[in-house]
Amino acid sequence: MAAPVKGGPSPVPGVTRRDAPGRVLRLVFPDGAAVVEPGGRIRLGRDPRQCPSVRFLVGRDNLSRLHASVGVDPDGSAWITDEGSTNGTFVRGTRIPAGERVELRPGDALRLAADVTARVES
Repeated sequence: MAAPVKGGPSPVPGVTRRDAPGRVLRLVFPDGAAVVEPGGRIRLGRDPRQCPSVRFLVGRDNLSRLHASVGVDPDGSAWITDEGSTNGTFVRGTRIPAGERVELRPGDALRLAADVTARVES
């Protein structure tokens, strides 16, 4: 099988070259933004020791200390996992099960607990 032409179709159906490797994920909250590089992961929550990249969430008492984790795999796939939070993590309006990875896509609405919202960008 021939290698794909640079900039051409991806070997993964539904993923184009510009969408995959090198994709940086941005979570835009009303109070700040968090960036996840390919191959990286961040934690979301109110404990600044466990979640240093989102210190703007510290005052949110309805968040768990460690609420959720967000990552981008080396292939560009973005995901979120609820870390057993008390008040839940919601993607596209649906509460996700604790410990289960759920895909994140540009334009997705993310909600932590009752009122901490973010928009997914890449």
